[in-house]
Amino acid sequence: MIQLELSGGLEYEAGTNKTEFPSEGIHTIKDVFLLIQKTYPKLGAIFQDSTVIPGIIVLINDADWELVGLSEAEVSDGDVVSLISSIHGG
Repeated sequence: MIQLELSGGLEYEAGTNKTEFPSEGIHTIKDVFLLIQKTYPKLGAIFQDSTVIPGIIVLINDADWELVGLSEAEVSDGDVVSLISSIHGG
């Protein structure tokens, strides 16, 4: 299973702050993004092609995805993917 954690307001759009997805067929963070978009359509606005819009922090096992391969970063069973929004009104 791949664990997904949402925070910074994303949990309100998804209706949950944590969930798990089967890891079968999931090889990269891009695959996780596609699964999130299918499962939580309201979160679709944070994705653009195979990446996220500016202001969304993506962590894979607490490591910034920019340091581990961006959209081609490998994801496997037992990994934790965190999406954190730093976008807010003022």
